[in-house]
Amino acid sequence: MSTKLIILNFYGPRYEINVDEDDLIENIKIKIRNLGGPHLNSQRIIYMGKELNNNERIDHYIQNVFDKTNIRHMMLEEDKLTKFEVRLENGNILVIYYDVRKEGNSVESLKVHLLRILHIIISNMVLSIDGKILENDKKVTFLKGVMDLYTKKNI
Repeated sequence: MSTKLIILNFYGPRYEINVDEDDLIENIKIKIRNLGGPHLNSQRIIYMGKELNNNERIDHYIQNVFDKTNIRHMMLEEDKLTKFEVRLENGNILVIYYDVRKEGNSVESLKVHLLRILHIIISNMVLSIDGKILENDKKVTFLKGVMDLYTKKNI
């Protein structure tokens, strides 16, 4: 049995979706994304003051309310993630979503984030855009274009 779920976004549109009681929260986020909503990694669905866990079923949070006449309201809070594209040495492009408010607003803090993903030692990591090497203290919010990532070879 499905019910209509109305999800209000703090920053704009509202989303009306039909959900089944066994839908995972992650599947609900996918439905929101398919309606033009924010990226899954930046969605936080809040119900009765609690952020819902991706791996839980919706009926874990809403019990005994799935009937044809019931409409539930939830809030969608969108983290402000910045999308970066990083071209690796092998030519592959890695797309990362990075929150400058939480992680930091410098190239060095972005390198720390990349360290967690790629396991490359920061002192060996060189980032550049259009052939210009990015200094560690440069602000990442001003970076435009695809970053190239190179590693210095230890001799």
